[in-house]
Amino acid sequence: MGWLWMQRWLSGSLGFFLAMGWSLAAWSQIEEIVVTVRKKGENLQDVPMAVSAMSAAEIERKGIKDIADIAQFSTSLQFDESFAQSDTRISVRGLSPTRGRQNAALLVDGIDVSSEAIVSSGGSLLLNTRLVDIQRIEVVLGPQMALYGRSAFNGAIQYITKNAAKEFEADFKLDVSKTDNSGGARQYEAIAGVSAPIFGDALGFRLNGAWWDDEGSYRNQITGERIGGGEGYGVALTLNSEIGDNLSLKFRAEYTDDDSQPSAQAFLKFNTELDIPQGAFDAGVAECFPDFVDFVATNPANIPGYANNQNYLNRALRLMDPSYFENIAAGLNPNFGPGSLDPNSPAFVIPAAGGPYCEERTPVRVGRVPDGDLLAVTQAPFPVTPGRDYQGFDRKMYRLSFVAAYEAESWTLKSLTGLTHDRNIEQQDTNSFAFLSPDAGNYLDGNVNSFAFNNKKKTQQFSQDIYMTTSLDGPLNATLGALYWREWVDNRSNSITAQASGSHCFWNSVSGVLFDIENACTGYTETPSAPYQEAGAEFRKLKKSPADRDTEHWSIYGGLDFEFIENWTLAFEGRYNHEKVDVEGPIFLDPGASGGPGGLNPCGIFFRPCESFDAWQADGNWFSDSYFPWTDEAPDGTDLNAFFPDQALLDTIPDLCWQQDAAAVQHSIDAGPFQIEREADGTPVWQDGGVVPVLDANGNAVLTPGVPGHTNDTFNPWCVDSLSDTDDWFSPKVRLEWAAGDDMLFYAAWSRARKPGGFSLLTVGSSGLNRELAEFEAEKMVVWELGGNTSWLENTLVVNGSVFFQDFTDKQALTSALGNDGRLISKIENAGSAEVWGSEISIGWNPVAEFFGGNWSLNLGWTWLPKREYTDFVISSTSPTTAAHARNCTPDGELCSISYTGKKLENSAENSVNGFVQYMFPLTDSVSTYIETDVFWQSKRFVGITNNLWTDSFLEFNLRAGVESERWEVLFYVNNLLDNDVVRSVGGGPGLGCCFILGSGLDVAGDPPRPRSAVMVDMPLFNTAFLHDPRSIGARISYGFGGG
Repeated sequence: MGWLWMQRWLSGSLGFFLAMGWSLAAWSQIEEIVVTVRKKGENLQDVPMAVSAMSAAEIERKGIKDIADIAQFSTSLQFDESFAQSDTRISVRGLSPTRGRQNAALLVDGIDVSSEAIVSSGGSLLLNTRLVDIQRIEVVLGPQMALYGRSAFNGAIQYITKNAAKEFEADFKLDVSKTDNSGGARQYEAIAGVSAPIFGDALGFRLNGAWWDDEGSYRNQITGERIGGGEGYGVALTLNSEIGDNLSLKFRAEYTDDDSQPSAQAFLKFNTELDIPQGAFDAGVAECFPDFVDFVATNPANIPGYANNQNYLNRALRLMDPSYFENIAAGLNPNFGPGSLDPNSPAFVIPAAGGPYCEERTPVRVGRVPDGDLLAVTQAPFPVTPGRDYQGFDRKMYRLSFVAAYEAESWTLKSLTGLTHDRNIEQQDTNSFAFLSPDAGNYLDGNVNSFAFNNKKKTQQFSQDIYMTTSLDGPLNATLGALYWREWVDNRSNSITAQASGSHCFWNSVSGVLFDIENACTGYTETPSAPYQEAGAEFRKLKKSPADRDTEHWSIYGGLDFEFIENWTLAFEGRYNHEKVDVEGPIFLDPGASGGPGGLNPCGIFFRPCESFDAWQADGNWFSDSYFPWTDEAPDGTDLNAFFPDQALLDTIPDLCWQQDAAAVQHSIDAGPFQIEREADGTPVWQDGGVVPVLDANGNAVLTPGVPGHTNDTFNPWCVDSLSDTDDWFSPKVRLEWAAGDDMLFYAAWSRARKPGGFSLLTVGSSGLNRELAEFEAEKMVVWELGGNTSWLENTLVVNGSVFFQDFTDKQALTSALGNDGRLISKIENAGSAEVWGSEISIGWNPVAEFFGGNWSLNLGWTWLPKREYTDFVISSTSPTTAAHARNCTPDGELCSISYTGKKLENSAENSVNGFVQYMFPLTDSVSTYIETDVFWQSKRFVGITNNLWTDSFLEFNLRAGVESERWEVLFYVNNLLDNDVVRSVGGGPGLGCCFILGSGLDVAGDPPRPRSAVMVDMPLFNTAFLHDPRSIGARISYGFGGG
């Protein structure tokens, strides 16, 4: 299949390629553009690779502000958000980065500033900083690790900042706009700069500043507050010095203070259910207890107020799309018959997957993502500030760089030194699943689950790169360099996952007896979690959990160009890399702990019904211990009415925890149950036999939180462990160039890239630092590419392009697995292989002759990826939910062997097209007017590796009209002219904050009749849609003076 398909594809693509020439650059310009993508200045058309550049004038006119805007103007780049604002990703040529390290390096003046998030899969907040004083943006595609370093797995984006001017100059720019939707949000931006030489020509400076304020285009339907905006300011100082004819120095300092509201994302309600494959039951991965479900559902004891069925139905009404119930009413769902949604009927069937005791189905969202006008932002308020939104993020970042270059007649030596320091706080409701409820009071949100993302992070980077290039007249030229790069990331989490819901019962599987509520059968109960979460936040502050990473990298690189005959050059590039990654994170005193350092189960557990927080406090209760190494039962089963330490559990405490802080471990043990007799200092009152009475001398409970300096273990106690990984690899590239004429350059290239393995810290919050869950292997890729840059009709027509084949092995992909506590967690798996066949073309045309009294400029870019799929991707999993989403499970012992082979690569579009048309005509000798438009079209993209959900294709236009002179410009614009609200980006993951049910069942059958516990969970995978910016109408004004 593959070879025959490849022949057909190549015959069509190469035929057009030979006729026209192909490339990417949606920004190709007819005039000469000098770029530095090969560590030397050269005409863009002379660079034998897929490269594009955007000038300062284009950046200002198009309103490019960040990397999301850059991706919009490049057909081979897509920018996505997921989970939180630090979870940002750039897809390059169909390849989306599943883990934090991006597939494209990010550089500022040649210095690598790429990073990755800690507790999400994205590129961190450093990826999407606001642009200040940018002279040029360069985008280069394909593996570029030799030239651009450790992160240029499939490309690089480089910002070239402005130098100091040779003469005094200053400028000012103002941008004002308003969105054309019900929010009517205003956006303001002001930029000012001044530059001049000082001390004669020996030293020059440039000072730039920017300020912005975006009100937020949408409103949170829960709080009524604006969302999706932000404000901040940035300043940059550049000093340039030229010493003699050969030595040049550049120092730059940049500072950014940036605050952003939470992203405008909407929960996608589930619209169907998927069956758990039979293979999952055969492997023992999935279980079902239908008799128990019947017992719990039908309320056999006729207990007053036992609203189990109604609670299940209410939950489904919140989670499921109306179409789900419409299909049931129409008889289109075979799982539901007459009376199956009547909570008082014996025929009642638990909707939205059937509850936690029978893993037969799971709710999912499938099909096309609805447009934004059909969705609503319903994010939970921050419980610590009832009724108010989460903060979003608050970032303060500075960068220092120093570039020194010595240029001799035939060689250049250059040193690049960089330092980045970033501090940020990020807070967000990650599931965006909130609903107004009178039971929530001032908290507004009646959700019984929550996942409050609350992180504080400090990132420091140091980079030192030094290299030499030659510019000899002979056939040989070379580059040789070395890089040292170090990053320290310290992350402290206050995140809380709260589940104020659950189903917990004693039952007897032999006699068929279900114990009533007074004998510990709560059925399914729930209550708003926000007040519990607010109270728990005070405990969480006492000990923030770490998730730290230290990355040390050094590499040696070089290149050799050999013109073996006239106009034919053979080039070789390569980089040898050594990288060590150390990570730190929590491990639990109880390895099977549920929920991790931030897991809060305030009710619905230990066979108690959920009740409101006020009622819970009025009963004299407080949070139960998450860590409970105690028992009130003697070995013979006798109830002691007292507690003593459970030695079997104490023996599971990791030795490392005792070594790090024995006193803290002992305190976690002594804190014990909260209703025990204690001394005045809070220590337990021990009696003979090593037991502690359940109540104090007066028969009253002693509340541990009331004792100064002593708090019970509201969250699972933990200590810190570390993991380390070292990787060495070589990344080569070979290229053959043919200069067919002064205006034609063709090339063929082969390269091998490698993204090193490491550790994903996605799961540390729920399962601790676990090598089995966290570690993943290196991702490797081999790329073949043919390309060409051509100019025609006296350089008025430029046609550039490339065709390429990308062969991945061990591709890093995001899947789901069960953690230590039985919860569904995100996990990085290495796929066997994946392939991408693609082509890119850019056409730029500036006709010489005038039409309608003016000059025209037209550009067209198109990226086509006809094949982008997993060719061999099989994983082993213990998750029935994962098997259901993949729709297959082959039993392999006690595991599911799940295949994604043949699935399309996530977040990759088959077609992406950009267009640009400009018409300009002169009004006077010094003043011109123009009108121009951008056109963007993109085909649908699958959201995840299951291909169950996809974003729709979209067509979008921008329109600008303005008047300009050499000194000033006035521009009016409409972005998203047709107000297209197709969703472009979708996130998601395990539904901790929307859909989790913990189900505990204790079967008292057996001989002797000692309870046997089984804990099951119902936790679907959820998705949220990021709403696209609505139509905005605005104006930009700029004025400059000086500069000759």
